[in-house]
Amino acid sequence: MKIAVRGINQLLAAIYVVGSLSLKPTQAQTIIPAADGTGTSVSSNGNSFEISGGSLSDDGVNLFHSFSEFDLTQEQIANFLSQPEFKNILGRITGGKPSLINGLIQVTGGNSNLLLMNPAGIIFGSNAQLNLPASFTATTATGIGFNEDNFFKAIGTNNYSVLVGTPSTLVFGTSGTPAEIINAGKLAVTQGHSLNLLAGTVISSGTLEAPAGKITVTAVPGESLVSINFPGQLLSLEVQAPLIELNPLSLSQLLTGTNRGHATGVTVKPDGSLILTGSNIPIESGDVVANKITAQIATIKAFGNLTLLESHLQTTGDLNLLAEDTVRVRDSLENSFLAQAGGNLYIQGNNGIDIQALNSTQTQFQSGADLSLVSDGSVSLDAHFTSGGKFSIFELSGIPASFGSIYDPIISAEGDVEFGNYTGVALKVEATGSIRSGNITITQPDTPASIPTTDPHFSQLTESRALILQAGKTQLDNSANISPSDLGDGDFTSTGEISSPASITTDNIDVSSGAVGANPIISGDAGPVILEAAGDIITGNIITTDTGTADSGSVTLSTTDGNITTGTINTSEPSDGNAGHVTLSALGTLTINGDIITTDRGLGDAGNVNLSSSLEDNNNQTRIDTRDFDPADGMINDGEIIMPVSTPLPAPAPAPPSPETNPTPPSPAPAPLPPETNPTPPSPAPAPLPPETNPTPPSPAPAPPSPETNPTPPSPAPAPPSPETNPTPPSPAPAPESSNSNPIDNNDFLADVNQILLKPIVQQPIDNVAQTNVPILPESDRVYLLEETLTKEFEAYLGRPSNTKISTIDDVRNWIRKLEQVTGIKTGVIYATFTPTAIVSPQTECQTDLESQMPATVRNKGSESVQQQENCLTQNDSQLELLMVTAEGESLRRRVPKAMRTKVLDTVLEFQKALTDRRKTNTTNYLQSAAQLYQWLIEPLEFSLEENRISNLVFSMDEGLRSLPIAALHDGQRFLIENYSISLVPTLSLTNSNYRDLRELNVLAMGASEFTEHPPLPAVPMELGIIAKDIWKGKSFLNETFTLENLKAQRRLQEFGIIHLATHAEFKPGTPHNSYIQLWNRKLHLDEFRQLQLWDPPVELLVLSACRTALGNREAELGFAGSALMAGVDSTLATLWYVSDQGSLGLTTEFYFQLSKAISKAEALRRAQLAMIRGGVRIENNRLYNSGKSISLPPEWSDLGNQSLSHPYYWAAFTLIGDPI
Repeated sequence: MKIAVRGINQLLAAIYVVGSLSLKPTQAQTIIPAADGTGTSVSSNGNSFEISGGSLSDDGVNLFHSFSEFDLTQEQIANFLSQPEFKNILGRITGGKPSLINGLIQVTGGNSNLLLMNPAGIIFGSNAQLNLPASFTATTATGIGFNEDNFFKAIGTNNYSVLVGTPSTLVFGTSGTPAEIINAGKLAVTQGHSLNLLAGTVISSGTLEAPAGKITVTAVPGESLVSINFPGQLLSLEVQAPLIELNPLSLSQLLTGTNRGHATGVTVKPDGSLILTGSNIPIESGDVVANKITAQIATIKAFGNLTLLESHLQTTGDLNLLAEDTVRVRDSLENSFLAQAGGNLYIQGNNGIDIQALNSTQTQFQSGADLSLVSDGSVSLDAHFTSGGKFSIFELSGIPASFGSIYDPIISAEGDVEFGNYTGVALKVEATGSIRSGNITITQPDTPASIPTTDPHFSQLTESRALILQAGKTQLDNSANISPSDLGDGDFTSTGEISSPASITTDNIDVSSGAVGANPIISGDAGPVILEAAGDIITGNIITTDTGTADSGSVTLSTTDGNITTGTINTSEPSDGNAGHVTLSALGTLTINGDIITTDRGLGDAGNVNLSSSLEDNNNQTRIDTRDFDPADGMINDGEIIMPVSTPLPAPAPAPPSPETNPTPPSPAPAPLPPETNPTPPSPAPAPLPPETNPTPPSPAPAPPSPETNPTPPSPAPAPPSPETNPTPPSPAPAPESSNSNPIDNNDFLADVNQILLKPIVQQPIDNVAQTNVPILPESDRVYLLEETLTKEFEAYLGRPSNTKISTIDDVRNWIRKLEQVTGIKTGVIYATFTPTAIVSPQTECQTDLESQMPATVRNKGSESVQQQENCLTQNDSQLELLMVTAEGESLRRRVPKAMRTKVLDTVLEFQKALTDRRKTNTTNYLQSAAQLYQWLIEPLEFSLEENRISNLVFSMDEGLRSLPIAALHDGQRFLIENYSISLVPTLSLTNSNYRDLRELNVLAMGASEFTEHPPLPAVPMELGIIAKDIWKGKSFLNETFTLENLKAQRRLQEFGIIHLATHAEFKPGTPHNSYIQLWNRKLHLDEFRQLQLWDPPVELLVLSACRTALGNREAELGFAGSALMAGVDSTLATLWYVSDQGSLGLTTEFYFQLSKAISKAEALRRAQLAMIRGGVRIENNRLYNSGKSISLPPEWSDLGNQSLSHPYYWAAFTLIGDPI
């Protein structure tokens, strides 16, 4: 909101506010002690005011002063008299007027820190200076806290004797935004000390210096308490009830009538709103504006916007730029911008990052260590970035975020680079490490004036829509170009951890002209796509066509020590330019999951294709077409194909008889071999469609998504069905609103290929997803046999009728397609079972006939005895087998060598024990078993997961694996949950999938904090209140009102789509009756769950936040995995073990916060777990911090101290069971 004029007619016209503030010395005393018993004495000697007296704390280290007014004109001096034993001098101004300081403040006689507090505001003029022996803090707080309950209050009486020790908190007790601090002067402290400005709004158009010290500039909301490590380092911001009620002047009121606002860098508009002088950038409540800062460590934080206009910010250590709203950066032709950190440079704008700073060829953002940008909003970067470590762009939850650029971005890193999708002008990214990104869409060339002419890619970036990614460089083209000596004693050397060998991984790349009327608008010539790496290069489809008179772009992928895997590459030219060339150079293998098309249909020439090595076998699917049709000039200049002669390729369609005739489409490539013969073929390339069909093209590289989306780009389109069936389009990723409505000429495979690749599709309603059903007999359908066996096992244990319709492989694929249609996220369903090895070939450890390829329960499926099934499953010679099904293509089956049942389950038990021991949450003793389980369960499928761009995993597990905290499996670098969202199903045959948008549903939150047979759960009252009132909409009921009868009654009165039960729950060995949820007055047993009647009206999600499962026990696992089925809900979120109250409160509140933004329940859980892993959810000063807010914890928890919740003990127990969306 705007800073409004409150109508208080206080005249400031007689006082020059700041800037050229040049009042002559006057006889009137401008520093007046308050007559309140504090004992402050002020004596004047010419222009100097000696401040003595005051009140001491009992320990003799804190001296307090009280003033009714505290102003200094130019050339005046305020001298605080100290003594060696005084550590801190603290002064308050009580008169209700802002302090106008345009002279010198000093401390003599001791090395005391100085703190000035005026809740009405503080203004430092252009002549303001400091001459202090230690640190300085200026604040508009209403109180300063000592210990826990003692405060130095800005208004009223104080008991100074008890204010002992070190100040620990600043209290901002106004109900509205606290008063402002303005600085137009040069405020500096001596070597190694701190300088701090904390107020409701902070505008520093002057200079702040703390050589080898710390600077903190923070805008603080009202009704809050700031924890500090005096002399001023901000540790955390907490919400508190207001202590006093003040109505300080608004900033516009401070400046109105002075006619000197321009000197502050702020202009008051006629309507009372404020803008930065010389710009149209508004200033609002809670904003921070900073200009020049020099320190060892600096933190600038706004609870509104952080605006950096022509700023120069330099630190020898870390530099943190933080805003609850948006970080905004601008420069001008006259004044450049620079943010230079010798350590980490961290930029976080929760709602956005908006950077335009290209009026200088210097590198605007430089870090000696990591450079991170974090936001859940739009990220627009028009600047050059150089990182001495990693460079990353992430959302607050820790997943890669998308960004765009209007004029020119260049990213250079002495480490790895990672970001999400990119849409904007020509892009160059260079790194000594690896580069990982999402879809990349280039819309126009860069602005030439901002790129150094010494950059070797200057012409390509400024003249065309170019993409240049270089990984594994030994020397960067654009390293920091400001001398490190400017930072004093700072160390500006690289600290980056570099992936080796450095690789490049992207999704689709589009530098083409696009369709007419497409959004975003494309301009300029198509440029080259140049990807160079030391290690592997993995991309999606690449398109560089230009529909104008310019040439299409060339594609060069080059790796010195790796493999290349890419999709369709289309550099064809449909108009009068030349087609682009394609060069693929790899020391290793080349895998093309699509075609290479360099044809020309105008007056130019077709492109050449140069392959350095043989193509990997993809069932002869790849076509290379370099034909020149030349309908006008009649000259045929087909492109050359240079490749090893051992690479067989299908011939392209014959050339058309005349330019007017469309060529006949080539014959489809042969189908892949069955999985038994060739178990891991790459995904087939799109084959030509018959004339009768009208396919929907795959999605393009999308524009940066909104914060609540996390799309996974689509895989290449599948091979088409027969003409009489309707093909199912691939799942879309979010795309620009406009779509290509021009029809595709299916009689010509190569005509208008630009229209076929990377263009948006129209999302169909979920009920209209085409069903692809190729009849498969049950006895030959491996998925059917697994579904039947596992379903009967659950039915027998849970006492359900054996009449469930068993899902076939086609049912599973259609289920996945519907899921992908709703979410845009690629999904893989993984069956992990143990299969007896009685007929295993000793040479291959693979079964030799169909029967032996089934789990033991399948081979005995004629028996209905659960005991017989259990005996089959528990054979010690069983071997782990994985079966993965995706929406398209063949299923993938893997027998895992040496992964015998006994060995696997022993490792699972070891893993569970390591994770559930709370005493060892400061260790990583779980990593060995986590890595081994990853090697068995995930690694055999890893290539296919990456190839199909899978980012959501649904597991159906055998006995012993259903209580595995699979999210915590570890590949040596990351947890599994960092790469995939995860859910568990008993079987898909037993899973309900009725998608509704959860954000529209109410929550019924019930629970108990006190028990007779269980330990108390003191966090439950907070958990219920926060979820049902602060984060979500709904009702909550605690203790006596938590009964089955009340639960039913509330559901009769109102529909609740989410049920949250915060109470003890146990899944135990034996019959379902042994397992239960503890209500207030009784146990609700598992076999009584259906009494909840949660299917009428339907409940989408049941949350059980304090469960415990008998890990490794078959019956307990069946109860846990079957909980959603028994309750009649689509999904259950439950825990495998009791998590601490703090951990449970942290994850559940973060889960609901993410659920309001994520596309699915599984993705919301993933984001919540990532926030815990990466420190976004943590406990400090007896407060719980998460992405949404901070929460005051019960006093009895204060003894626990600060806690990181990153260990898997706190988050890996939470498991989503059932429908992932």
